[in-house]
Amino acid sequence: MSAMRTLFLERGIDESEATPLYARLDLVQADDGPALLEAELFEPSYFVHTAPASEQRFAAAVLARLHAHAARATHS
Repeated sequence: MSAMRTLFLERGIDESEATPLYARLDLVQADDGPALLEAELFEPSYFVHTAPASEQRFAAAVLARLHAHAARATHS
């Protein structure tokens, strides 16, 4: 993720906006270290049924991100 953050920051995007609220990385151990099989930044179900109160935590994180973005926009 550090390369992604650097890319966004070079373009003037705040680091909090460069960090996704959800990401799943599928890795395997290769001979020369970990190898990325898949990077998923969007999941249609988010598997909220697997953890109690996960819907509320995810919704709260989205709202917090939106409020932070709106606050930065009004102070620019």
